[in-house]
Amino acid sequence: MKFPTFPKGSTRKQRRKIMSEFKQKLSPQDRLAYELEKKRNRKNGRRKYEPNPLPETPLGFSKEELKQVDWSNT
Repeated sequence: MKFPTFPKGSTRKQRRKIMSEFKQKLSPQDRLAYELEKKRNRKNGRRKYEPNPLPETPLGFSKEELKQVDWSNT
C-alpha cells in the first residue's frame, strides 16, 4: 500500500480528491489496515502533548550516587 504524494502548492480540495481516489482503489484488507493506522496515529498524536514524566531522582542522579553522598551536614 503506497501512500499518495501531493503536488506542491495543491489546495485542500485537490488533496482530498487524491485521498478519496486512493481510498477507493484500496482492497478491503488494505482499507482496514489504513483505518487502523489512522486511529493509531491519532492516538499517538494525543499522547505527544502529555508532559514528560518526572525522573525518579532529582537532577538525573542515580539512586546509588545519592546513597554515596554524605548527607550529615545538611
